Amino acid sequence: RREAAERIIHNNQNIVSFASRGAGIPGLPASSAPLADPRSTTNASLKHPIDLFLRFVVMSMLSNKEKSGNTQSFFQNLMGGKEGGASTATSAREAMMTAAQGLVATIALEGELGGGDRAAEAVADCLDYIRARIGTPRDMSYPAAREFRNELLYCASTLRRSASTEASSVQEEFAVTSSVQ
Repeated sequence: RREAAERIIHNNQNIVSFASRGAGIPGLPASSAPLADPRSTTNASLKHPIDLFLRFVVMSMLSNKEKSGNTQSFFQNLMGGKEGGASTATSAREAMMTAAQGLVATIALEGELGGGDRAAEAVADCLDYIRARIGTPRDMSYPAAREFRNELLYCASTLRRSASTEASSVQEEFAVTSSVQ
């Protein structure tokens, strides 16, 4: 968990730019490999929300003392959910979630996504994009990449649930490739 968080913090700007390709324009001519698209362009209007949600993911990885599988409690708290009958979200987490919702809602002012649910789905698509393309051992060790993928998956699915949107094709592709391994 700490290794994954360190790699994200160390290379934050490049990771945010790379992740924003998930909602960018696909490159032409299309690449023959399903997860490779070296000519795609980034979506600059999503860089701030992606950065913020990656910070949530890092905070989750560093704050959860337990092993993987407890990411649900962090994001439930972050989204104002209840655990054990009482909300355990701190005011700092509530403030960050409010800021994230505000950023996603204002994407319409900067980009062509239209804001609201479509913007939340675009941010979730970008998180799925980076999740499906994490390389081991190039980017981080296998256990660290697995933890990072787990956190990204839960963050993206929480975003989609809050926006009442369906899974993206990137998430479906990754689910198919994960079940084959």
